[in-house]
Amino acid sequence: MSKEIRGYLNESFRVFYNQGVPKEEVLPHYHDFRKIVILLGGNIGYMVEEQQYNLKPGSIVFVDAGKIHRPLLHKNDEYERIIIYLSDEFLRSRPGLLGAFETMENRGTYVADAP
Repeated sequence: MSKEIRGYLNESFRVFYNQGVPKEEVLPHYHDFRKIVILLGGNIGYMVEEQQYNLKPGSIVFVDAGKIHRPLLHKNDEYERIIIYLSDEFLRSRPGLLGAFETMENRGTYVADAP
């Protein structure tokens, strides 16, 4: 299975909102920017660098640039999420947000679950 680069970021950050039933499977891929996914509702999982996570509403996924990842969507199950693309330049000017990526890496996980 090939891993391809997907998405683009021509600005400091981009924010997306997705809701609905998945139309197609998302294959493993990577980006040259960092990404945050916030699950608002639904039944999905997420895979980052061969680690699989079952997400619940409030889960936050931190994906570093170059890390292979993909959502694990269940057909016919609706989901709702916010996706944020972040440039390194944007993150360097916000050390607290950059620190969140570093904290997750130090913990050996890519997901922060809601309490």
